[in-house]
Amino acid sequence: MHTRAAAYRLQARTQARPITSLVDPHHLLAIEIEAALGWLDAYGDVDGDGDGFIEYERHTTTGLVNQGWKDSDDSISHADGRLAEGAIALVEVQAYVYLARLSAARIAIELGHEVQAQVLRDQAEDLRRRFEERFWCDELGTYVLALDGEKRPCRCARPTPYMRCSQASPPPSVRAASPIR
Repeated sequence: MHTRAAAYRLQARTQARPITSLVDPHHLLAIEIEAALGWLDAYGDVDGDGDGFIEYERHTTTGLVNQGWKDSDDSISHADGRLAEGAIALVEVQAYVYLARLSAARIAIELGHEVQAQVLRDQAEDLRRRFEERFWCDELGTYVLALDGEKRPCRCARPTPYMRCSQASPPPSVRAASPIR
């Protein structure tokens, strides 16, 4: 499964409401959401380093090198032009997962699963904290595009993912006042 697509579908699904009068729509959503979160937890940390970021890496010579909003071979690079290698953690994927966990927590509350909701909120907050630590770049005044396989930030300015991250997890007020350079 395409990493970005999986995270985006999960985020979108947690905000959707199925149209049916035969089955409790929240129950249907809960089953799908639990399966999607399970997939992220089991397979999302591609390099197995336990950092909790959702990553992708090409496993065949014919697969997509990059699996994000722009999937051309050279779309994820460093400021000096070097291409990112290894398991790549895209900025927008982390934002989708953050939103999905918060939305899933809201649905868990509606179903009366307060303990599960708190676990999901705690996971979202932990991701947000690690995200801010690793993806924010003071030098650029914005989030980096990705972390490469060595966890080095890809400081290549591209506007689309940053806008998604700002919608998902607004930066602290000091950062929000900083213009994107």
